Amino acid sequence: KFEHFVTHLLTLVGFEATATQYTGDRGVDVIGTLNPEGLANITLKAQVKRISGHISNQDILMLRGTLGVDEHGVLITTGGFTKQAQAEASLCKLRQRLSSYGMRPINNVVDVTNYVMLEYGQPLHAFDYHKLEGKQIIVRRVKNGETITTLDGIERVLSPDALVIADKEKAVAIAGIMGGSDTEVTDKTTSILLESANFNQAIIRQGCRCLNLQSEASIRFDKGLNPDLPLLPLKRATQLLLELAGGKAARGIVDVYPGKLEP
Repeated sequence: KFEHFVTHLLTLVGFEATATQYTGDRGVDVIGTLNPEGLANITLKAQVKRISGHISNQDILMLRGTLGVDEHGVLITTGGFTKQAQAEASLCKLRQRLSSYGMRPINNVVDVTNYVMLEYGQPLHAFDYHKLEGKQIIVRRVKNGETITTLDGIERVLSPDALVIADKEKAVAIAGIMGGSDTEVTDKTTSILLESANFNQAIIRQGCRCLNLQSEASIRFDKGLNPDLPLLPLKRATQLLLELAGGKAARGIVDVYPGKLEP
């Protein structure tokens, strides 16, 4: 039935939706909890494209051995890679779209991740690949006394209960909350590692409370996201990056799925 189809689409992008049927009427009751007013048209359009198969299956790098998980709080983590890209100011239309939702435009790479987050409700993060020690990332618990300087320029002592995304040497992002300045994308960035993940919402909520820190990403993770969602936004972001930043996307993806539920 059509109302169940629509209900499924809305649930995928973070709305609470229930199919209803009254005498002679059918409909869908929707409670918007994640997305700003007017965003439903964008997210619904993107999901319809997904089902009808109109979004191209863009090649993404197979980064064997560069993405790992040693923490039960991760439901799924996916990674993709582009090279020979040029980080620079975004097109005016993209900057205006982000500004209309209260987001500050940064550059075309970061702006793409934020734009895709608005489309799908799925946060993504872009790392400058050449700044990653060992050219790898792993999601893990915080080490004793570990600190990180976040993208807002503040050095933070991390809570032992939080999750971090780390390279071979140190934490480079607070998982699900905010990235670190050491690996941020700048106008000198040419190689980009994209990360799209789903984290245990209770762990993200606890980390925000301990750090007194909240972000657009943490708000969405705090509400809980569909663990099957991360892959499609990753492909969409890669597609946009190739259009707006140039470069090449290498073939394949990395998909670590420790929280997958077996049918």
